[in-house]
Amino acid sequence: SSSSSSSSHVPCAYNEQDRQFYQFALVGVLFGALYVASTLFVLCFVKERAAVQTQRKVPLVPSILRTFKNAAFRPLLLGWVFDSITTAALTALFPFFVEYVVCDGKDTCAPLDTSTVTGITFAVLFLAVIVASPAWYLLSRRFGKYRVYMSYNALNCVTNALFLFCGRGDYIAMIVFTFVNGIPLGGNFLADAIVADVVDYDELLNGTRNEGGFTVFANFIPKFVSVPASAIPIAVLAMIGFTPSVLGVPQPQNAEVVNFIRLTFVFLPIGSSFFAFLAKRLYPLKTAAQVAALKAGIEKHNNNLPCIDPITGDTVELLALTDAEVGLAWQLDNFSHRELRQVLRSRSCAWLKAKMAAYLVAALVAAVAFLGLTIGFFTQIDNAQLSLVPTLSVVFFGIAIGLIAVSAIRLKNAVALARPGAFPYELAERIIESKKQGARGGDLSTLEIVNNLRAVLGDVQAELDAERRRRAH
Repeated sequence: SSSSSSSSHVPCAYNEQDRQFYQFALVGVLFGALYVASTLFVLCFVKERAAVQTQRKVPLVPSILRTFKNAAFRPLLLGWVFDSITTAALTALFPFFVEYVVCDGKDTCAPLDTSTVTGITFAVLFLAVIVASPAWYLLSRRFGKYRVYMSYNALNCVTNALFLFCGRGDYIAMIVFTFVNGIPLGGNFLADAIVADVVDYDELLNGTRNEGGFTVFANFIPKFVSVPASAIPIAVLAMIGFTPSVLGVPQPQNAEVVNFIRLTFVFLPIGSSFFAFLAKRLYPLKTAAQVAALKAGIEKHNNNLPCIDPITGDTVELLALTDAEVGLAWQLDNFSHRELRQVLRSRSCAWLKAKMAAYLVAALVAAVAFLGLTIGFFTQIDNAQLSLVPTLSVVFFGIAIGLIAVSAIRLKNAVALARPGAFPYELAERIIESKKQGARGGDLSTLEIVNNLRAVLGDVQAELDAERRRRAH
């Protein structure tokens, strides 16, 4: 009788698994169709400026270096890394929170089951995002996009704390608090508006637009971070005794597992959102006047006139290059200004070539090491204690592959510049001098207090030298 009883439950378990599978598949198809439709809409109806369509494309490595040197972009990128941790933690632990904290038991959320509660909360979340987006847009028009963007981030820190008040059976509170959490998410589009200003600032400094570099890294690096941010909490769950579902049926969990789910689901997103808020406060283009100065400065550059950098206050004048110098300038842009200055001092590219070769070798070694870890631990993907190793090694292997490509390009250009008579010393000096005008990293040598300190120290040194000479005589 026991065997017949157990066999009668197996089809129900499999039916539940199949139902969940088709539900997720349907959601995936709907979102895929929405993504394709919105992408086609952009391609058909959003036109680029004529100047953008005709300008020379920025090569890969200069594009990467320009992106990470941009003082307006770096704090945003750090903030988005923390934002991705928030999103990844919420996404990974949301089903566990509903299943084992709110609906901990077969009839706890009656008359609804866990799948229904999860579906309703996700639907309510998307509804809140859709409803709140126009409101965030109107607020940004009224109060400025940076101020509203920071308000959206601050609210995002607060709303997740509401889930602390969700206990066993509080599925209605869960649904309400999820709707409240969706309100700040409706302002997520403001990040793209901020990036547009960053792209304009880069164009102001360099004379060409580089949307691809900024948009790729704005999306790509946070996605890299989201993989371990999702995998680590799940791996920790397995380490502290999480019992997996059996044939789609959730199993009872110990108190340690339930408390970890509750605290991590609430406090990890709060903490990462707070650090994201602090990072974004360092963003320098805060006012509408600065954004307007960007537009005016780009227009002046289009008319071959100098303009004022709205961040540093320095005069920025684009470097005039002949057709023959353009290709050489792109080659030089594969290297940092510190590296170029070292070449100018030593009058030799041999060390630069050796340095780029060392970078390439290091990237190759890292790729081989992470590939070996991935292959060696791939069979442990279902092991609670070791599953994190192949997951993270795949991520770092992908990063190493990217570094190999970048290092190979830099080495190729270093070899070309190291040929006898190939390095354009005069052009390198002009490029370094022109970039001083728009020093984006807040170069200490341009600060008045540092220059005054140097002058005082110089006077003191001169007096000491004079005193030594008098004593010598």
